[in-house]
Amino acid sequence: MSKGQTRRASSLVLATGAIGLCLAHVPAAAEEQWATYSNPRYGATADYPRQTFHTADGRAELTIYGTNNIDGEAPDVYLSKHVSLADVSYKKVGSDFYAVSGTRGATIYYERCNFPNLDVLVCFYMCYPAAEKAMWDPIVTRIGESLRFALTGVQ
Repeated sequence: MSKGQTRRASSLVLATGAIGLCLAHVPAAAEEQWATYSNPRYGATADYPRQTFHTADGRAELTIYGTNNIDGEAPDVYLSKHVSLADVSYKKVGSDFYAVSGTRGATIYYERCNFPNLDVLVCFYMCYPAAEKAMWDPIVTRIGESLRFALTGVQ
């Protein structure tokens, strides 16, 4: 298990209300009906395809979560300390986010974490078959564009 996977797994335990969905067949992003998930404890909020399925084959996985940024790390520091970059083929780091993507076997993964402040991270992780990249990429893009911190009273 990579250090990024270890950190996310512990985050899911900490982040009550995290959403984890396995997606079976999802129509093109433009045709799909979308819903909004919001984690009331950490403010992690994102849109996702409304028609989701939990499948035994695990063809695709989506996790939307929030967690404490215990050490108050900036995105570049957090990324270098907590995420394995061994198989990363895409990496972008800004002042308030990081995004990484790569391929593990026949699976593409994408993770984005926004840092609305130095106390909390709001993130999503998605993996899907590389053979279905054309179908999933617009969905990943839309989820990423919708990822936000929506916890009233805290900024």
